[in-house]
This record gives sequence, C-alpha cells and structure tokens, in this order.
Amino acid sequence: MKRRLCAVAILAASACMHPALADGVRLLFGGDVMPARGVQAEAAGGRTTPLRDLHIPGPYDLFMANLEGAAGRPADCLPAPRDPCLAISDFGFGLLKGSGIGALSLANNHAGDTGAEGRRRTAGALEEIGIVPVPSSEQPAFIRAGDLTVGIVALNMVPPKDQPPDIVPSPEIARRIGLAAAFSDITVAFVHWGAELRDWPQPSQQAVAQWLVAQGIDLIVGAHPHVVIAPDCVGGVPVYWSLGNLVFDQADPETRKGMIADCRVSGGVLACSAMATANMRGSSFPHVAGEEQRSVPACRRRLSHGIEAAGGKLRADTSLRGMTTIDGYIANRRAWSVPVQAALVSAALADLSPGEPASLVMLQRARSRIDGEDGLRVFVYQIGPRGLEPRWRGSALGWPLEDIHIRPGSPDLVCGLHRSDSFLAPDRTARADRVAAWRWNGFGFVLDESNRAACSDWAKHR
Repeated sequence: MKRRLCAVAILAASACMHPALADGVRLLFGGDVMPARGVQAEAAGGRTTPLRDLHIPGPYDLFMANLEGAAGRPADCLPAPRDPCLAISDFGFGLLKGSGIGALSLANNHAGDTGAEGRRRTAGALEEIGIVPVPSSEQPAFIRAGDLTVGIVALNMVPPKDQPPDIVPSPEIARRIGLAAAFSDITVAFVHWGAELRDWPQPSQQAVAQWLVAQGIDLIVGAHPHVVIAPDCVGGVPVYWSLGNLVFDQADPETRKGMIADCRVSGGVLACSAMATANMRGSSFPHVAGEEQRSVPACRRRLSHGIEAAGGKLRADTSLRGMTTIDGYIANRRAWSVPVQAALVSAALADLSPGEPASLVMLQRARSRIDGEDGLRVFVYQIGPRGLEPRWRGSALGWPLEDIHIRPGSPDLVCGLHRSDSFLAPDRTARADRVAAWRWNGFGFVLDESNRAACSDWAKHR
C-alpha cells in the first residue's frame, strides 16, 4: 500500500503545500479493528499481520478506522455484566505497525475496557507505532492529508464502562464542530452509534446525522453495528451509517464483511464511493472483495472552511505526541507555526481594535494558579505575517466560564456564559446561568451592561 500522508505538526516551515482545496486528495475510512483474541492468535500462528492481503488499488493520503479495545491484560478489565472486555496486548498493537492506517478512533464503548490507565496506554501505544489516536475529547483532531487539513470530531454514543457517552445534540458538540471547521478544510464526524447486527439505520442515527449536517459536518463515518449499512446522502453530505468490520474475529457471516469509504476531493468538491471487503473462510483477515466502486447516491459536497487573515489561512495540526500547532499559510506555503499550550475549545476571528490587524479570540482549557481549576480561559492573539502575538492570556473574565460568543456585527463585544459561583467561593456544580457582556478596550475586556440583554438572547438559544 502506498501512502502520501504528510507529517503532522512539524514546527519549522515545510514543503507541504498550501492547504487550499486541491485535486487528487484521497481519504479512506475503514470499520472496526480489533487486534486481540482470535485475530492475535491467527497472526501469531501464521507469523503474519491482519492487513497483509488488503491491497487497496492506488495511493491515498489518509486511512482511518475504529479501534475496538484498550491496552492491557484480561486482569485489567473493568467489571461489566454483559459486554466482553477487549484487552489489547503489546503484540496486538504491534500487528498494526506499518499497516497503512494513519489514524484510529478511540471513541467507542470498548475504549474504556481497562479504565483510565488503559486509555492512556492505548494512546501511547498507537503513538509509538506512528498512528494518530483520535479520542472523544473537547478538541478535534487535526490531521494533514495531502494538501488538506482534516478536522475529525470523534463521537461515542454507546456507553463505555468508565465514563458517560457523548450527548448529541448538545452545545458542547456544536462548539467542537465549529472549532474543527475553523482550522481545517474538511470536517469529518466519526461516530460510534446504532444497534449491533442491525443492517439498517436506526431513527436515532438518522436524527443525529441531520443535526450534524446542520452544524456543518462534511462527512459522517459510522461504526458499532459490526455489519455494513448501505451509505446514504443526507442534506448533501455522504453518510456511512456503518462500515462493518475491517479486522475482527466475529463468526456471523455478515460480520465477516466490511466496507471502506473512499472519498476524494477535487476542485474543492468532496465525492465518495465505497469498496467492499471480506474475510477468507476461517480467517479474520480482510481483502478487497473486487474493485467495484459504489458511489454514495447524488452526493457531492462543496467544501468551504477555515479562517483567513493576514493575507493567508490558518490551519491546525495535531501531533502524535498530543501537541497542537496553529499554522499560517501565505503564498501557498506555511509561513509560521505556533505551538498551543492549552487545549483548544473554540476560535473566532474578531476586529477588536479598528485599524489594527485582526485578532484570534480562542477559548482554551488551562489550569490557573489563581483558582486552582482546570477551566476555560479566554486567549486573544493578534494575527500578523510572522505568527500570533499574545494580547490577552488566559483570563476567565470575572467568573468561572462555560462559553463565549462574539456578537455578529460587534466584533469587539464578547458574550460570556458563566457559572453562578465565584472564584472566592468556587462550586464546580454550580449552574451556568450568569450572562455577561464584555467589550475590548484596547488592553483587555471590561463589563458592558448595555449589551447584557443581547448576550442573554444568545445564551438562551445556544
């Protein structure tokens, strides 16, 4: 398999092309991968790897799938009444090295099978073999693929053993999608949903897909049913309800089939098709079952994302070591790259000061020595030809913060949704019902009571 996956988050200026939408970018997405149990036994017995026979025709820029399981031993498994525990050994992770897979979603009901420590070890094991782990987290993953930056929002709607599932729809997920769109060329929702062994989309999936499309997602990829569900077009967006299994040891005939979403961007338009995969008799290892391509019916998505400023575009990169950078591309090349020290939550362009360069207003999660809380903070950067110049670092704007919003038509006004407690008497369980309007005065934010009503309207409908 030939790959053209550009290195992620290289801090120096590189030869990677401008992330403008270009011809020939190819993105592949596969279903469930589970390198444990029978898969591991088969690989050990034959001294081979699970994807040895998966000969995908032609080059591609990114191949992403869903990893079922977590690092650890059977003794590390959390108790569960019904669900099996998919503990993956070091040998199991080694089977994925050099497989051609560049990223794996960890947003599923088995990612927490071995607890919080297992989640950390899983991410570390994937990083060690050069695969980007994509968990369900506040910050999307940003992956460079060919001439594009792909913003991936991984969502898990099937309860895991160690933490609550994602709630969709919700303001938090909408904010995550908006962040993905701000710093990428194409946004992808990789969703764990639906009902096992049902080969048709459930009403809950259909409702979630419609909401994701309304939020601006360009492509939806689904997993969990372990059987293939025919793809569809929802509001002009390709939707793969379920890609089935890619590498799994389930015995039911339908679970031995899979699908690979084959998506290409040409002239700023996304068009997708699918390749069928199947396992040989007595094997869990897949191969492409013929080269017939099935197009997603009547579905061509024109892409339009990103922040433009200072004569170029801003993009984000997520490294294999968890570092995020914001990169500025000018004249078709990366001109600068700035590491982001605190997790990104949201970002918006604002003209805070007339006559000055545009500013980037970001909500980031960071720990403060003042309140001792790992909370949301406002960061303001002025955008210039050489990078981001800090103007306001990490304030929570008066009270513990839950969200911010830049008012359309009033770029120097920021609406804040705060908890009802205070820094002097903190209470993390307090409701988020305090609304304030903050105006930039050239040096920082000050309260603007005259616009509080307008901000209250935003908070009511967010």
